Amino acid sequence: MPQNVPIRDSEKIGGAACLDFINTVDWPSLENERLRTYDDALAWGVSAGLLRRGEATGGSGHNAELKALKGLRILLRDVFTGKARSVSAFNSELRRAAGKVAVSPSGQWSIDGGAKTLRYRLLWDAANLFTSARRTKLKMCANPHCGRLFIDDSRRGNRRWCLMSRCGNRDKVRRYYDRVSGRSAGKRPPRRLRRRRGQP
Repeated sequence: MPQNVPIRDSEKIGGAACLDFINTVDWPSLENERLRTYDDALAWGVSAGLLRRGEATGGSGHNAELKALKGLRILLRDVFTGKARSVSAFNSELRRAAGKVAVSPSGQWSIDGGAKTLRYRLLWDAANLFTSARRTKLKMCANPHCGRLFIDDSRRGNRRWCLMSRCGNRDKVRRYYDRVSGRSAGKRPPRRLRRRRGQP
């Protein structure tokens, strides 16, 4: 059984499990892969609240399922970034997941697809987000080398970065460097305001 390795807070930035799943690799480089094995994917699913510990471990073909999960990750990103042709492929996958949906006596939805449970629950989560009003708040990090997706639930609706501590601070450092470099290249520094007589 895989260890429950919690998602770092810095990785819970999407505002929805399906977006955090998309963000488990760096875009567009596809570097810094967080799901190297099927057990990694299960541990991620537990930490994201999509799986219970020990769930979806049965069956064979785990390598094939890991490959399918990574294919779904690309598909979901294409859907949420507006590639309309991908919606048809998404619907085909969603129909397979829908065949595993059931309602419990207590009135709760459940999806149990064996080794495919995580994939089916991600599809269901993505479908709920895609058809909700929250989709209008979907943004991509302003850092062109990041590509992370998130729902902007900020009060003013002006969030630009996946994380201020990650991409926001890098942008601040870059802009500061540009200002300092421009000054050293012969640009005059901003004029200081004259102090009025009697002011400290």
